[in-house]
Amino acid sequence: HLVWCMVTACSPQDPKDAEYYARNGYKGAAHNIAADYTVFPKGTRIRVPGYMEKSYPDRFWVVDSPGGSVIRRSTAKGVPHIDVKFTTLYSVREWGAQWVQVEVEDP
Repeated sequence: HLVWCMVTACSPQDPKDAEYYARNGYKGAAHNIAADYTVFPKGTRIRVPGYMEKSYPDRFWVVDSPGGSVIRRSTAKGVPHIDVKFTTLYSVREWGAQWVQVEVEDP
């Protein structure tokens, strides 16, 4: 099914995320999705248009980490919010934050 989500980018290279990664490490794979498990449980598969499409067109990515406080605050306000994970700061800045209609594969 399709869901409109706020999709932000994260990376251990991003100074804004440094404190989170220092406390929690970089959980899961380098390229996957972080989401509040109450909305998208660990293991949920999500296709995010535009995310890593040059290398992996039409791929579904796995929710493999819970994300940080920004995601939890958004969820508490009723805003579906996920992070797409990148390895470089350049990619984080290129993606930024955007509303995207994602495809969620029902378990």
